[in-house]
Amino acid sequence: MIEPARRSTDPLRISANYVRAVWAAVANKRDHCSDDSDLCAIANVLADRDALDIDIKIFLRFVAALDRLIGKHWPLDAVSAWRTPMHGLLNVAVQSAQTTDAALAILQQFGPVRAPFVHIKAGASPAGETLIFYFEDAVPNALRDTMSLIVALSALAMLEQIIGERRHDVVVCFQMARPQFAPQVEAALGAKVHYAARDNAITVPRALLSLSSPFADARVHATARSDLETAELHSATSDLFVATVRRLIAAPQNERPSEDHVARQLAISRSTLTRRLKANGTNFRTLCDAHRQERAAALQRQGLRREAIADALGYADPTSLSRAMRRWTQS
Repeated sequence: MIEPARRSTDPLRISANYVRAVWAAVANKRDHCSDDSDLCAIANVLADRDALDIDIKIFLRFVAALDRLIGKHWPLDAVSAWRTPMHGLLNVAVQSAQTTDAALAILQQFGPVRAPFVHIKAGASPAGETLIFYFEDAVPNALRDTMSLIVALSALAMLEQIIGERRHDVVVCFQMARPQFAPQVEAALGAKVHYAARDNAITVPRALLSLSSPFADARVHATARSDLETAELHSATSDLFVATVRRLIAAPQNERPSEDHVARQLAISRSTLTRRLKANGTNFRTLCDAHRQERAAALQRQGLRREAIADALGYADPTSLSRAMRRWTQS
């Protein structure tokens, strides 16, 4: 049964079974730190076998405890937790996609359904297709290196089912400095790895994008995708979707943001963008107006004249800006 959509004030949740898999994978490493209060807290939460999900804050305390007590390499000891069966519907949709390219689109759109602490942006270049991942504000900076390793291990595990040994051609970039355990990271990922990069990202070479999945099944794929869309619309990750749209609207660009441009950035159709915003009680024009209003106020504080503000915001003339400002104050 699908629960009603959560309010924006509700906490982010993560699958309890996913966390149980991590807990089981590090069992042989945690015996000497059984008195740690954070590990005791997660043990108490997971002891409730009826719990379907847990607060993301508890999971982050768990990650911090493992970083502290085992070391930041611990995700390499928990490889079983990142294997494909643990990703449920997301893995089914990825593997049943027709091609690698289609599988990447699934990861980009629905990865945050499984991992609500991450945002994923798609980008294309002559080198291939890139998924750039960055984290929800709730994730402390101190944990982002570990979380980026978890995301990369999970994504490569799913993609390996399609590209097989050619995963060695995939490039994984981390913002973290090269760690002492870098050789183990590279062995676990089975890909080319770069550190101290501008973004946390995975790039699949263009030559691999048209590879057919050995598990391609249009009917299974359609069902899994539909279920993921339902879960997406009825979960806290919907709030992250709106936040991502806000960021894309605010990103520097040569012209006023459009729905088509933002939809392309998110690798979804314009109709899907409209539907998902509506499900969250908003629309594209409202978000654009809020951004322009905030920017206009900031430019006014800097002492700019109305003509300069109109030009900066893409209005044809100061009169058009004045009409927009009256609409903002009346809405």
